[in-house]
Amino acid sequence: MRRNLILLLTFISICSLSYAQMVGSPVGNQGQGQWSISCSGSFMNQQVGYETAHSQRWMLKSTYGIVPWMDFTAMIGAADLRLDSPRETIEDYQDKHRFAVGAGLTFTPKHEAPGKPWAVFGGGHFLRFPSKGEFYETVSGQDVIYLHREYRMEYDWREYLIFGGISYRLRNLRFYGCGAGWGISRLEKQMEYHYENIENKEFIKERNGEFQSELWTGALAGIEVVFPKNGYTLSFEGLFYNEKNFILMVGIGQVGILHGDW
Repeated sequence: MRRNLILLLTFISICSLSYAQMVGSPVGNQGQGQWSISCSGSFMNQQVGYETAHSQRWMLKSTYGIVPWMDFTAMIGAADLRLDSPRETIEDYQDKHRFAVGAGLTFTPKHEAPGKPWAVFGGGHFLRFPSKGEFYETVSGQDVIYLHREYRMEYDWREYLIFGGISYRLRNLRFYGCGAGWGISRLEKQMEYHYENIENKEFIKERNGEFQSELWTGALAGIEVVFPKNGYTLSFEGLFYNEKNFILMVGIGQVGILHGDW
């Protein structure tokens, strides 16, 4: 309990320093009936339709061992959202951090052990959060501004990630890599207004829509520093589709079950 409290305080202290929950220590499973807490911060840069999405998140994660080879994870935290439009006449969308929730399962069919440092893992995670904000567009002609358009947006933003890979333990370092597939789904409500000045705003129309991305595939690589005596791990992860689409993560957590005397 004391160790869990220390981790919770550490999470609060690093929120201002670190930026989708990703795989996050996939091999340090908890063991049946055991639980742990961890925290992470991440940054996402992803092309979504015609827009580029940027999001910073920090998450508090609780993991429980259902059976020796499977863990369930619940996550709460905060996520913000910025959408960059390719059109120069549109002012980009930006929203504050809002409450985010997530869940996932991690499977470890082969555990690492002294003399057998390889492990096999896989699983999937889901993240969801709301977002509200505006796009602004100015239409001009002959160097005279004659119309403003305001698009008030409400998003129900959802992300999912599936992964499978291997890890290798070298003393207090654990290296892991895997193939990953991820996607984004969002429900959106748009309220459009036109005006020549802010006092003369006219409601034009309301539109409800849904966006579903393709299943992006890429490579995920991570390194984890294990402090077995203190019971903590420090993780760094990167998920890459190409140079413009990626997620970066840093996290701190409990070490989980160590199979054998390391």
